[in-house]
Amino acid sequence: MVNGNAAAFKNIKTKDGRALTIISDDILIAEANRLRECIQKYINEFYKQPYYTGRPQLREYGLHKALTVQTAVQYDGGKKYIGLYFDDSKSWGESVVTGELTGYKPYLINSGWRVVKNVWFKNIYRFGYYEGFHFIEKGIEDWQKDLKYHIDIEFSDSSLEFLNRIL
Repeated sequence: MVNGNAAAFKNIKTKDGRALTIISDDILIAEANRLRECIQKYINEFYKQPYYTGRPQLREYGLHKALTVQTAVQYDGGKKYIGLYFDDSKSWGESVVTGELTGYKPYLINSGWRVVKNVWFKNIYRFGYYEGFHFIEKGIEDWQKDLKYHIDIEFSDSSLEFLNRIL
């Protein structure tokens, strides 16, 4: 509903003659959940790698249970959106060097890391560097293959923002 009157937009066309379709909140929520499932598939795949075999302590917490969809559609400036976010209580990891919660797992595992200081572990794979698994990009790619609506995705800080552009 826009300005209390969704019916007002029912038969509007854009300047180039395309029909304007208003996506219902239910469809937007369903698509957000479908996107979460697509991304989650690759998070689960990450934890099935041989590196984690026989190391259940590395899988018992965190990222594989952190991705969440907001429960309600929001409205802002002619847009409606719903957010996907990583729960902070499950997303921060302890540094193996300092023991402090300094590693934001969604970013590090998705995008990778590289130690720049000249320390003894700088060239050790998964300790000093990692290329990233790109589970977000892979999930979005899968989700877009079956997308039937014009829905845009925007990233902000530690969350995915899932936007439906209505104009």
